[in-house]
Amino acid sequence: ITIITGGTLNVQKNNLSISRLTINSGGILTSEANAQNQTTLNLKAANVTILTGGLINSSFLGYAGGAAMVNGSGPGYGGLHCTINSIGGGGGGYGGRGGNGSVGSCNSPGGSVYGSAITPTMLGSGGAGDRWTDSGGSGGGSVFINVTDTLNVTGKILSSGSKGGYDGTYGAGGGSGGSIYIIAPNFAGNGAINVSGGDGGGPSSNWGGGGGGGGKIAIYYNTKTFNGAVDASGGINGSNYGANNG
Repeated sequence: ITIITGGTLNVQKNNLSISRLTINSGGILTSEANAQNQTTLNLKAANVTILTGGLINSSFLGYAGGAAMVNGSGPGYGGLHCTINSIGGGGGGYGGRGGNGSVGSCNSPGGSVYGSAITPTMLGSGGAGDRWTDSGGSGGGSVFINVTDTLNVTGKILSSGSKGGYDGTYGAGGGSGGSIYIIAPNFAGNGAINVSGGDGGGPSSNWGGGGGGGGKIAIYYNTKTFNGAVDASGGINGSNYGANNG
């Protein structure tokens, strides 16, 4: 299968087993949102090539963020410690703890760490909503790539969390990054693999949300010539009034 420029292959039931996959520049492989059924985008092939500008994308496909005044969802949900006085929502956690939201008279706690670091296949968790109108960011999804020969990544594999909302005064928590789990005897390329957490909502001058924690990446190979970027960082906070980075 070749995903051409401008083409998108949305994998139904999140399983794709083929002999060879090439993703051209501007091509995208993705899956359905899966927060309810907890499924992973499973790709099994002999050879996978992601060219520069090509993308496997599971960003924002994890657990949903909470509506205004509501906790996020997922095992590492971002919280609102007390709904009356909490101002910024807590960020979702997964590979790293979510950042606390900025506070009124009580904390809006960031979400906790969970799941395996050896075989990471869980979804990222959502951030909490803010005090008034905005929802927290969604967590990243889950990608499992099992290649029997060569994986060449000069494009990108993404499973990041989304940014928390911001209403001009208060900010919601960012969603945590998701998971990317790779098995490939030969791992090549110079692209990017990213499970970063979403930023907390709000600029640095107001009451913002906590950043989402970073997700989890595990890569198993026999031969590695890959020299690209691997990023599981937490999102930045949306405020200087007590909110923490993921």
